[in-house]
Amino acid sequence: MTIVEMLIAMACFMFLIAAVVSIQLFAVRIYQLAGTKLTATEDGRKTINFIREQVQEAKKIYIGTYSGTNGVPGGFTAVDLTNQIGGALLIFPTTNLTYGTIFYQDPSSSNLCSVLITNATVDAYGDATGTITSYATNALFVTNNLCFQAEDYQGNVLSNNSNNRIIHVTLQFSQLEYPVAGIGAGALYDYYELHTRATRRTID
Repeated sequence: MTIVEMLIAMACFMFLIAAVVSIQLFAVRIYQLAGTKLTATEDGRKTINFIREQVQEAKKIYIGTYSGTNGVPGGFTAVDLTNQIGGALLIFPTTNLTYGTIFYQDPSSSNLCSVLITNATVDAYGDATGTITSYATNALFVTNNLCFQAEDYQGNVLSNNSNNRIIHVTLQFSQLEYPVAGIGAGALYDYYELHTRATRRTID
């Protein structure tokens, strides 16, 4: 072999090594992007599944608003005589309407949270007050205020709670693409949305 042939062979080998390294770096970046999104949506998917199970087993469900934020107790106000759309969902698991669970979007933290309500008093419109305990954060980075709505089988929003409604849950997420992107100028964000629909298994 001549020196020229050796140089050409070495150059080709170096190009091949550079291509393999580039492919590996690209694969690592794609893995990080996918891993970040999968990790971020895990809590959201668990929450969606949990809410669906609660709705299916419920005896009474109200959609409305919740006035508590950051663990500070508040009251539940049901939507009445208008479109059944709201940022909170009150679920009573039994016919005993003195205890239940409130799921709500907390605008101060942009999280989906839940609390237990005990010793509850519920009026004819669905407004509820009682002892609020067991504050929990169910999903992070939830940005939409109106997460819950009641629909008929065709997807039309209902204006009452007197029939076997389908509860449509929508969670919209927005968060930094950590650890791929840093905080500050040029930071990248993930935007995604999860949906589920559920209705009670037993009609009273």
